Amino acid sequence: MIVSHPPPSPARADVGSPRSGPALRPGAWTCFAGLILVAGLILRADAGQSEMQPVGQLTITTPEGSATFTGPDPDSGSKPLLQCRAGYRYSVDSFCHAPRGGKFDEHGAVGVERYYSIRHGGNLYDAPVQVPVSSKDRPASSGLGGTRSYGPYTAADYLSQSSTGSAAYLRETIILGYYNKHSGTRAAILACGNVDVFPPAVPSVQSLTSFSTQVQFTNVLTNQALNNSNPSGDPPIVQATLSNLYPGGASYLRIYPGTQTSSPANVTAIPNTAATAPMGDISGRTLVIPIGPYLNQPGFYTIEAVQQVPAYGTDPVLQNTATFNASLGFAVHAEVGTVVH
Repeated sequence: MIVSHPPPSPARADVGSPRSGPALRPGAWTCFAGLILVAGLILRADAGQSEMQPVGQLTITTPEGSATFTGPDPDSGSKPLLQCRAGYRYSVDSFCHAPRGGKFDEHGAVGVERYYSIRHGGNLYDAPVQVPVSSKDRPASSGLGGTRSYGPYTAADYLSQSSTGSAAYLRETIILGYYNKHSGTRAAILACGNVDVFPPAVPSVQSLTSFSTQVQFTNVLTNQALNNSNPSGDPPIVQATLSNLYPGGASYLRIYPGTQTSSPANVTAIPNTAATAPMGDISGRTLVIPIGPYLNQPGFYTIEAVQQVPAYGTDPVLQNTATFNASLGFAVHAEVGTVVH
């Protein structure tokens, strides 16, 4: 209750000066303010229920899976691993409740904040940059006591290739915040979750394409790129260097007669070249393959690297194809291209 006091009466001439006495210490005012705050909380209680900060959690769903995050620390060892390819969308849901039978502060609000940090390999990140979210995702008192949906958001939609420099990939962070609905000031972080964003397949207009999965073919016998080799005699021994493999993606090499095509016939998957990339970071591997056993007759042959990511299908791997001419003497005249699936 606010009590208004009348303005003080003018001082009378016969009233002496106030007596000197000990000054009030700041600590006394602090205690007095504390008593007022406690009294206010008691007066605001309703049937034994005091208003309090809610408890919340975030559930983020990408094409690769869904994970629930609790607590304000996004880098806790107990946090689930969640990833998404640049250019694809993910959704966010929150759930809040008042603990111990309390009730929500009528001045409180919940909403989300979105950030990204450029990742430079391993666990090295630039400082986070905030990404604006739509008005429906900003602090709002509705949904304090239940589930609320946000987004969906398109991973890396705020970047262009030129703006990323040498950055390979990034991390997006979603914060579920508790705010003063009048000022918009965040009072607490209720939950926080990360989404690791990895480069897209190519060709693509999305950002980060220079760090998409790729392979380089080299003729070991000449130590030259396969497209520049022109040996005679033995057929080439091919070294395939795969880089920026998508986490969890399966890759392998294949060979078929003829020049490169999107619909090859008589394809042979080369044994012992298949592997699944580890989760958590992009990776690479190197393979050495004598391809003489796969050359049944003179003519053109094509060797390719293929990557398959369960959530996104088969990738057109950058520079994934080498076509060479196996003549009667197995001389090689090669050219390199890209197959678009």
